[in-house]
This record gives sequence, C-alpha cells and structure tokens, in this order.
Amino acid sequence: MKSIAQKLVREISGVARVCGPLTGLKYLAACLTAIPGIARTKTLQPADERMGTVSVTCKHGTVAYPSKELDAANTLQGDSPAFSAIREIFARDVYGHGFTTLPKIKTMLDLGANRGVVTLYGVKSLGAEWVCGIDPTDGYDKVFAHLADANDLAEGQRHRIKKFVGSAGGEETLTVGMVLKDHGIAKLDFLKCDIEGGENAVFLEDPAEFLNVTDRLVMELHPAMGSRSEEIGARLSAAGFSFKSYDADKRPCDLARADYLFASKNPGELR
Repeated sequence: MKSIAQKLVREISGVARVCGPLTGLKYLAACLTAIPGIARTKTLQPADERMGTVSVTCKHGTVAYPSKELDAANTLQGDSPAFSAIREIFARDVYGHGFTTLPKIKTMLDLGANRGVVTLYGVKSLGAEWVCGIDPTDGYDKVFAHLADANDLAEGQRHRIKKFVGSAGGEETLTVGMVLKDHGIAKLDFLKCDIEGGENAVFLEDPAEFLNVTDRLVMELHPAMGSRSEEIGARLSAAGFSFKSYDADKRPCDLARADYLFASKNPGELR
C-alpha cells in the first residue's frame, strides 16, 4: 500500500511540475475519482482516461495536448489513454533523464514513434527542425496528424513513415541509413529507439553505418524480448559513443539488465 501511495505522489507531483499546479490538482482529483479502477487494474490508466486538454511548457515552446480528442482519433483497441504518454515522456522524462542539458538540435529520428509524443518532445524540448517518426502500427495516423496540427508543426517536423525498421529494406521494412539518405540528412543529432526488441536488427545485424553520423541516442532495451544489450553497448563503444544504463525506475544499473541506454559522443552530456 505504501509503494502505491508513493507512486501516486510521484506521478501527481510530476504532472504538476510539467503541466502546472492546476493540472496537478486536476490529476489528483482524477486519481481520487478513479481509485476503484486503479485498485482493480493496478495502473493509473483509469485516472488518465479522465484528463482533458493539457499543456506542457518546454525549453523551445509549449506542447498543446488535447488528450480526449487524441483518444477519439485512436483506432487501436485496448491502447493506453493518450495522457499516459504525458506522464511517461514529460513528467517522468524517460528519454531525457540520462542526459545533462543538451544543446539545441536540428535533426532527430524517432524509431517506434507511436502517437508522435516523442516527436513533440524533440521539437519543443530539444528544438529539432527536422524530425522523422517511423512506426508500422495502423491506427496512429489520425492521432499524429491531430497532434501535429494542434502544435503547428512545420512541414519538416511532420515526416512519418509507416514501416518496420530493421537491417534490410523491403516492402514493409527499411533501414536507418535508407531514411537518412532519402531525406538528405548528413548528420543526425538525436536518435530515439523503442522498437520492442527490434534493436538487435538495427544495431547489430545492420552494418549500422548511421552511427558514424549520429551524435547521441536514447534506447529502450527489452531484456525479456532478447535484447543483446551488451553487444549493442560494444557496437556503440566501437563507434565512439560513451553510454550509461538505467533500470525502469531510473536507477543506474548494469547494461545486461538495463531498460534504458543513453549514449553520446560527448561524455559530458551524460548524467
């Protein structure tokens, strides 16, 4: 019971920090209203479902996030509520906590783009001018379009490819190198990768020449799905990266059991 209470405090505090105290209070009210559902599911999704439009103030702009409209546009059955992504990506900062303050970036690739919330993170938090999201999932097209319109994303920040990313090109698959070549990207400032175990193909089976032109990356590892994490770390080291690894609770840990890997060619950027 204590751990559940501690999690609630952390999550509500995180929402208040990134969305403002009023939204924090609204999320507190949503959690109190949803206590039966939270107890039944052992998740905060019943509270997330109750959240409406919120905003997140970032270094390079404000994220407008119409949660209920995004949920209405999502055609995937059983998907998590849109607001859950605000908690994960902005409040818990799962893709940024391993870095110190990063410089403004120009180019970003979002592998496993989902709704496109990390694309927004790249634009509004990191200042990206060109972003390409890759995700094979049907159901997110209208969600991302709605999100892009709500945030006035420029044409170069709206690139979206509905394919798998892997070690070779095909009818339903492409490689990172192919994306960079097709878009004329000679230097990649930031790469985010969360492709549910597909990281082995991208970083180990592919020659991964894209690492030569990539400055920094964050990767979600999937030990239960067979992530060859230590081999990926060795490949990154050979390409000139320093890296640090963390578990799901953001605690430093051995790479073999890590859930997140943060890497940069400038070691000073790593926390």
